[in-house]
Amino acid sequence: LSWRLATAAGESLILLGDGAGAARSDVLVRAFRIADGQPVWTARLEGSYRTSARGLGIAYVVHARADERGRATNELSAVDLSTGEVLATRSFEEPLAPDIVVADDAVLVFRVRTDGARARQEAVTLDGSSLSLRGTVEMRDVAAFDDVGAYAQGSGVVAALSDRRKLVGIAVATGAAVWEHDVSGAEVRSFHAVADGFVVVDTKDQLARIDAATGDAVWRRDVAGRHTIGWQGLAVADGLVVATVVPPGGAADSTAVALDAATGDELWRATLALRRGTSANPMPVICRDVVAYEVNERVSNRVYDSRVVLLSRTDGAQLQTLSHPSIGQYFQQVVYDRGILALARPGELAVYGSER
Repeated sequence: LSWRLATAAGESLILLGDGAGAARSDVLVRAFRIADGQPVWTARLEGSYRTSARGLGIAYVVHARADERGRATNELSAVDLSTGEVLATRSFEEPLAPDIVVADDAVLVFRVRTDGARARQEAVTLDGSSLSLRGTVEMRDVAAFDDVGAYAQGSGVVAALSDRRKLVGIAVATGAAVWEHDVSGAEVRSFHAVADGFVVVDTKDQLARIDAATGDAVWRRDVAGRHTIGWQGLAVADGLVVATVVPPGGAADSTAVALDAATGDELWRATLALRRGTSANPMPVICRDVVAYEVNERVSNRVYDSRVVLLSRTDGAQLQTLSHPSIGQYFQQVVYDRGILALARPGELAVYGSER
């Protein structure tokens, strides 16, 4: 089996294991005690692993298997993280997109429907425990496997892409659309929801704060000028918005721009000073008093310079660089939680206290 660390739940670590492409293998969800590493429970799900999400004390796992007629079926299973009990399973004839949104007492998945040569997504809102259907909303012009959903805590609404230039608000309680927001002809690239009930939208050159309950724009800011906001170059947390501005010549002269989330006012700019002529994808993570930038620069054919650059949240001053030169691999995940900064790549996990 190929194992992946999923989450921590109470006094246990939860791991997911699957056959990593084997012709016949089930998915295992297994809990181990943090104190001594002993197994606590195991849940077995038929088929091969596709994607997962955690929330409400439940692991939501999408797994694919063949039905009695040999047709491929995608199933969503809800596994109780305290007992390992499979609470419910729901089948879908259509493929499911990688994005799963857990919101209040509901879970949203996005099924991919094919209409001739065109594939589109449909948002499906389900009860978080029973997986019974609450409602569906068609996403009119969204590519088959785009990440499209985000939940703003406390709003009762999931914001999702309705088409490339429009957002739709989906009520968690009913699964129905409650508002639409046109982003004025710009193309939405990514958006993030935060705990204060709003969504920040990235449209390549502009940022906009959208009220998640009403769909109204609170502010819009042109932060990039003639440049663009980098792909996955947006983070929102604790009243701060950080965007990565990338010039036409490439990522070497990328700049971090910090805004006040409440007003949209610019607080500071900081140059990331990356190598020229290398492939880099700087992605920010807001970690209490610092902004951590994941940077993976290709030095040669199979060698990467994988670094995390720490900037001061107050003024953008560079505090420290955590460097991990790597052969053939780069950081796949940067996670910040409970004062700990964890960096993961195949074969290695590096963990730092936030004050260092």
